[in-house]
Amino acid sequence: MDMVNFGLPNLSGYGFYLSIGAYATVSLIFYYYPNLLHRKKILKEHNFVVVSHRGGSGENKENTISAFEHSERIGTDVIELDCHITKDGQVVVSHDNNLLRLCGVNKLISETNYDELPDLLEEQGDDIFMQKSADSLSRTVSSSLISNSIQRRSQEDCKKPHKIPLLEDIFKNFPNTPINLDVKLNNDNLIQKVSEMVAKYKRENITVWGSFNEKVTKKLFKLNPNVGIYFSSAGCAKLLFLMISGLLPFFRFKETHLEIIMPNRILKK
Repeated sequence: MDMVNFGLPNLSGYGFYLSIGAYATVSLIFYYYPNLLHRKKILKEHNFVVVSHRGGSGENKENTISAFEHSERIGTDVIELDCHITKDGQVVVSHDNNLLRLCGVNKLISETNYDELPDLLEEQGDDIFMQKSADSLSRTVSSSLISNSIQRRSQEDCKKPHKIPLLEDIFKNFPNTPINLDVKLNNDNLIQKVSEMVAKYKRENITVWGSFNEKVTKKLFKLNPNVGIYFSSAGCAKLLFLMISGLLPFFRFKETHLEIIMPNRILKK
């Protein structure tokens, strides 16, 4: 039987170096001038400078209406929050599914009806994102935007009883505030309800959503590609690989925003 040989071209000697040089040159050109290869994305009216993580969890109870109100008072541009869904299908604003750190009860939000959720603890346990010292934080945010309360959590806020809020209540109370929305679980009901609420309150132009889970990110984009979306963990790894390899300019992405955990948060420096 006759065999067909699909051999690679001979790139020995100068040909090899010329090929590598040509590839590097083309890659650099498209890296600095991506619109030569890709159509320019139509970006929403986002101009984020100061983002309040969980509403400013260093000063107030995280992911609460009072925290978001405080963030607006000190001039934040966008509030970041996290979403879970209760047993009875209510979308709530909480970073943890387990209520132990926030409420002192070892139960899951996903296994509890909304009316049965306990109040938040007066003093909540910190996670790695709240280890930053007040001195370092004050160097990060302009002093004109913050008061001395940034040095410690608000004592008055800690004494108030707080219930985990509904996402819909946040949308109602902050209709014009840009929100960075993190969908924490790969739950189709949660993803669908979040998408419906974003559309209901006409927030497509002032919302950026996503998840560290690539499957969730794809589902959100499929439901509403008009909402800004950030890279998942897998997406960030792919982005880094393409950047190092020089292939980045030849790929087009669905994502519009990039969020990366700062190394000093992980290393607690």
